Amino acid sequence: MTMSRPNALLIGFAGQLAIDLTALLAEAGFEPISASRSDITYGFLSDQQHHAALVHLPTGSQNTFEMLANLRNHTDMPVIAISEAGDSASRIRALEAGANDVLSQPLDQAELLARLHSLLRRCYSCTKIGRLCYGDIIIDQVEQSFRYRSRNVPLSRMEMRLLRRLAQADQSTVSTETLLKDLWGMDSDSRRQSLRVLIRQLRNKIETDPQNPSFLLNEHGVGYRLRRLG
Repeated sequence: MTMSRPNALLIGFAGQLAIDLTALLAEAGFEPISASRSDITYGFLSDQQHHAALVHLPTGSQNTFEMLANLRNHTDMPVIAISEAGDSASRIRALEAGANDVLSQPLDQAELLARLHSLLRRCYSCTKIGRLCYGDIIIDQVEQSFRYRSRNVPLSRMEMRLLRRLAQADQSTVSTETLLKDLWGMDSDSRRQSLRVLIRQLRNKIETDPQNPSFLLNEHGVGYRLRRLG
């Protein structure tokens, strides 16, 4: 299977810095995606799997801190903020708002890439970018597939989001209400039906016997959990 390049959001950058970061990330094997701060909405983040984000941190920009908090509320991908030289107050606020790391200009490009790869390894639990290892299960977020031993099953975007959210809970039950808000941003009767359909579709793909699931378990009246095998 051909491997897609992991992507990295470049949020709020302009001019030569945007050009330099785009070239750096492309050379390092990423697909750079430029975005403005106003682009970072629930719909934008849920439309495509994003693997990392670099955020420009202008001095005294309240909108940027709010955007960082919104980013963290809707995704767990690594976020590195890049601040102006000497702006320690903004660096602290960025970390409090949800950035995983903060670097100051002028940038050391080798250090930026090293920190980015370090965060990716921690975030996705495996050395390969985009893979989340869960016992003997491998959830490949770049190829959008579920792997268990010799089985390799392609997943839709929503199936992948559901499976990843359950894996992040590490065998704990995730409530129905939490899943609805994480996947659709709302709780309603129609969305509850959508979740049941999504669960059924995912079981049909990953379970040997969908009527007696081994992986994707229902805790009646509470929610769902993903069993770790191996």
